[in-house]
Amino acid sequence: MDFFVHNLSLWSLGDAGYKNNDVNDPIYPNLDWVPAMQRRRLSALTKMALFTAAEAMQNCESEVETVFATRHGDLHKTLTLLNCLTEEEALSPTTFSLSVHNAVSGLFSIFTGNKAASNTVSAGAHSFLMGLVEAVVRARLTRKRVLLVYMDQALPEIYKPFDDESLRDHSLAMLISAERHANQYCHLHLQPANGDGRRTMGSPESLAFARWWQGDVPQLQYTGPRYDWQVRRYA
Repeated sequence: MDFFVHNLSLWSLGDAGYKNNDVNDPIYPNLDWVPAMQRRRLSALTKMALFTAAEAMQNCESEVETVFATRHGDLHKTLTLLNCLTEEEALSPTTFSLSVHNAVSGLFSIFTGNKAASNTVSAGAHSFLMGLVEAVVRARLTRKRVLLVYMDQALPEIYKPFDDESLRDHSLAMLISAERHANQYCHLHLQPANGDGRRTMGSPESLAFARWWQGDVPQLQYTGPRYDWQVRRYA
């Protein structure tokens, strides 16, 4: 499966290059282009996703179809709702509406006026991979660029015992196309996992892909619980 990457944008908590990006006192993207009243309601997950999506869309004048992907979604908002239930408190309609997996795709459409088709993918530990497959297939079918946005956060403390991929707050966005561009040609191959399905890498698929793309190693190999996959870059 061949595809091409354009305008990859990564925001990852703790990375150098972002002012005051301290994991102990995080400052998330400001999003000056979002109206202040709406901006105050946005969660950290949404801010990261909208920031990278806007960066990936720079100099892209036309509307594009979008694929948003996340393993856990806005789990921090969901935990707030669950705590309200245990305390028999009233649930906030706003918190609920912004906690669902496709909330960010809807906000992106509203804030940018992008009315093209959108989809949100969640597929466990392979959420990034399945989002990438979705974006590549749609790009090949439409012969147009597709915006892929992946987002996730470190798990709340109560869920830490179930963290199997060393999650950190991060978002990755990029434009995917089927058209040929120099130095951006990639081939993706995946197959059912062999063995016990344990990962060969400590970081999530999304961060592994971003680090690979930003480096100079030609091939990335990843072993997950259900799929083994590799992607190779060609000049």
